[in-house]
Amino acid sequence: TSITFTDKMILETNCFIFSGITSLDLSPITNYSSMVHQTFGNHYNLNSIIFGPYLTSITSVCFSSCDSLVELTIPTNISNIGSNSFNHNPILTSVIYDGVTYTNYDDFENAFIGSIHSTAFNNTPSFKT
Repeated sequence: TSITFTDKMILETNCFIFSGITSLDLSPITNYSSMVHQTFGNHYNLNSIIFGPYLTSITSVCFSSCDSLVELTIPTNISNIGSNSFNHNPILTSVIYDGVTYTNYDDFENAFIGSIHSTAFNNTPSFKT
């Protein structure tokens, strides 16, 4: 299941919660620089996210409980990752940032240029903290 995004869409809190989406391509969205609180939370089948070039901030609980998310690529235009953004993603094992794959939260945090809330990856046991 997928959704085709346009730059005319309005994203509200919880607008896609529990929707069953399997992949997201957010690159067409040009009218948001920040994702809204818990926009895509509780997507148990979500396994792919493509962030757009205009997005600079991922807000709190935005991608929490995405149980099928194994790998995540965060582009360098993202400068802020909010609290519990990727909380409870049990099989997330790696984050790719600036061309480097990180399997350890501490290494990713040291490489990230910007701000990561201390709880951004809480309860994500496969992404070793």
